Amino acid sequence: MHNSIAAPRLTLIVILLLTIDNFAQVSANNQLTPEPRHTAVNIEKANERSLSEVEASIKEYEALLTESPDDAIILNNLGVMYYLAGRYYESQSMIRKAAFQDPKSFQIRTNWALALNKTHNPAYAISMLENVLREDPKQHRTRHALCEIYLQEDRKNEAYECYETMRSHGELGALSAANFSVIMLDRGEVDRAIELLRWADANFPPEVGVKNSLGIALYRKKKYADAERNLQQAVKLEPKRAKARYNLAIIQMATRNRGAVLEQYKFLKTSNPELARELYKVIYRDKIVSAAPRQ
Repeated sequence: MHNSIAAPRLTLIVILLLTIDNFAQVSANNQLTPEPRHTAVNIEKANERSLSEVEASIKEYEALLTESPDDAIILNNLGVMYYLAGRYYESQSMIRKAAFQDPKSFQIRTNWALALNKTHNPAYAISMLENVLREDPKQHRTRHALCEIYLQEDRKNEAYECYETMRSHGELGALSAANFSVIMLDRGEVDRAIELLRWADANFPPEVGVKNSLGIALYRKKKYADAERNLQQAVKLEPKRAKARYNLAIIQMATRNRGAVLEQYKFLKTSNPELARELYKVIYRDKIVSAAPRQ
């Protein structure tokens, strides 16, 4: 390894797994029950179902809807299942009908906002979520979704304040902590990000976003051995996560482990050629790689 290589900056992995896509943290009142007629389903909780279960539920709810076409719960639940099947426009249309039938349901309105975000209407989704929180600031599921859509839309100041509110209310989970840390690192709050990520790592099951962001933060503090350990754990959690492997390779360059770097490079050549090209530049051209390679 060339002695003249400057330690390059790591790629920040923004884990934008919205509540709608990854179950993170919901209240006990949001748990599923076996009877679909009486319980409105949250998208994040229903996401634990297999595709075959989703397809079976679609048939069930469609049959129920013919009997009760104005039932808000059935409309909502069918919309949730359409979403999980990738039928996003049908999803938001169905949940919209549910919201008109039961406009006081924050649960249904939050589902609608999340579905709208999937149909390229993030501004409308944000407005809807903000309205819910104005009516009831205790809707932490809604706040979680709002924070993540702010971050998705690069509205970092609003996302920072949103996540700070979640933190002060004790609402952060592992993914939301990882997302919050991304903004902290962007603002130069490295020590605070490390503190938050160590807390998340100690209090929740292992999460690739936490391990990756902690590796990045420790790298910036030149704690290379600890950074490498966390990135190795991130790769072990999700071996196909190309950006985590890229980040691990950068840290391994800092520790002069050329053989390990080349192993990551070989993997990236087939899984993510663009990141492989970026890593190649670092290995062989003594250049500092941008922290945000093109997607």
